[in-house]
Amino acid sequence: MTVDEWGRIGGSAQTVLSLTNRMLRVKVQAVDAVFKKGSSGVRFALYDADNRLIDAWSEDGNGRMFTELSAGTYYLEREGHSSKRCELTVRDEVGVQEWKIPIFTWKSAVVLVVAVLAVAGLVLAGGFVTKKRKL
Repeated sequence: MTVDEWGRIGGSAQTVLSLTNRMLRVKVQAVDAVFKKGSSGVRFALYDADNRLIDAWSEDGNGRMFTELSAGTYYLEREGHSSKRCELTVRDEVGVQEWKIPIFTWKSAVVLVVAVLAVAGLVLAGGFVTKKRKL
């Protein structure tokens, strides 16, 4: 749009403009799969539907906010896991769209192993079996 020295827009004294005062906001965050808290140190890359790289970053635990994305389909890829692309859809809607990506960390892995071992120990010890005793 160009306004000339007489205040005309595109050579016209009047014109109709359509303005939108809204942006799509999308937050991508890695979260620990067990503890559901932000996880840091994970590297992500975001691609559009045409496989063009939008951004690549190292997660800090707080997530990454995008305000320049258009409605459509995107793909999130974790570094070193290119075969496991996550398809994400940006919708044209008000409010922040949050994508929480579950990540297994060493802490969550330890918790899962301990839980499995505890359950296995109960089963082997007969902890889940109730026996009737004669008095």
